[in-house]
Amino acid sequence: MIPRIERIHDLLASISLDEFDPAADLLPLAHQDRFGALEETINLFALQLDVTVREHRGTICELEASRRELQDKLTTIEEQARRSGRCRRRWSSCGTTCWRCRSSAWSTRAAPTR
Repeated sequence: MIPRIERIHDLLASISLDEFDPAADLLPLAHQDRFGALEETINLFALQLDVTVREHRGTICELEASRRELQDKLTTIEEQARRSGRCRRRWSSCGTTCWRCRSSAWSTRAAPTR
């Protein structure tokens, strides 16, 4: 019984250390007793967890790629706004630079009061 418990311990350790390999780490199902049923349940849990972790990693990679793409677009928009001399935050009604940036329009117009 002790070697079987040690195998369960090793399996759970490999899962917790993110070193689980389904081809190598699953428990052998050599016994048809109640403890064997527990081993089978743990194997099923380990396989389902592995699938879930792989799916989540894929989703995380997609989200990170999307975030990088959006950041690149935002950088492009900010650069275009800087080149045009206009603020990206808020534009005044006449289309000149907004008062918050305190740029060229600041010297010719008073800042709006709140």
